Amino acid sequence: MSGFALWNCPAEKKFVKDALCEGERTDRRDFNSYRDISIMFGSNSGQVEVTMGTTRVVSVVSSEIVEPRQDKPTDGFLNFNVEFSPLADQVASRDHKQVDRLIIARLIDRTLRGSKAIDTEALCILGGKAVWSIRVDCKIVDNGGNLVDCCHLGSLAALMHYKRPEVTIQQGNKITLHSVDAKNPVPLSIHHVPVVVSVALLNNGELLFVDPSRQEEAVVEGVVVVGMNAHEEICVMEKSGGAAVAAECFAGVLELASTKAKELINLLTTELERDGEKQKEASMPLYAKRYYERKNQKRAGLPGEQAEMLQQLQEGEGVEVDDGD
Repeated sequence: MSGFALWNCPAEKKFVKDALCEGERTDRRDFNSYRDISIMFGSNSGQVEVTMGTTRVVSVVSSEIVEPRQDKPTDGFLNFNVEFSPLADQVASRDHKQVDRLIIARLIDRTLRGSKAIDTEALCILGGKAVWSIRVDCKIVDNGGNLVDCCHLGSLAALMHYKRPEVTIQQGNKITLHSVDAKNPVPLSIHHVPVVVSVALLNNGELLFVDPSRQEEAVVEGVVVVGMNAHEEICVMEKSGGAAVAAECFAGVLELASTKAKELINLLTTELERDGEKQKEASMPLYAKRYYERKNQKRAGLPGEQAEMLQQLQEGEGVEVDDGD
């Protein structure tokens, strides 16, 4: 990104570049490894915080009912907005931040909306009258490098986690919006799950490595961003930087991107399933929770003292548990 060029310490840049040329990274990662990735979902749907090393973003999905475009009366809206928090990057100027956020938002839009990953026709409520407008706001909290991958993963995770309110159409084309208590909310229709992988280039493409840190981005000759889904279908590919790269280099870029894309998709799927289990457990009635705890204790063969404590707790709560299958 343009803001990274403002990091200007010749001695440190030489140290980082020399280390990369010798096959070492300053954070001791190998060339094919991401920094530690954390995906944490909020209590409300469509809220997620993603961290990659020291890079941290928060994404939130919101929706509203609006009129469709005249040329596409059955298509809903999907918009992406990326913003820097005031303390996210104290080195880059406001102009550089403005350019960077627009580049990231455009890339996310090309990958998710341009590849038809999100079904915008499924956002139609009443053709020519009302559609859903989905908005993803991505706030960059800490800038530690590789903002593209982190912001894209946060936006995708928020969309997959989001559930819009249910609507029904009454007689006379009257639209009724139901609360979460009245009817279960509806997840978005997602055809496929594309993620982006940033591959940095050095020495005319002889050295390739993923997830460049902020210091590494200041010394690389270019970065190739590849958007790819689990079926190895390329949804978007974009190169930044002026270094010339041989055609053979892109074969290595695509192979590396394919491997890391599958890992990111598996991580995202696992975290979504884990959050779904947490939500399911949180909404479970108390008597059902105690019942399954008792059943799990029997299967695990826990000590009788713990089983006795649980029995006393159940009796104190006045909860009746049927142990029969």
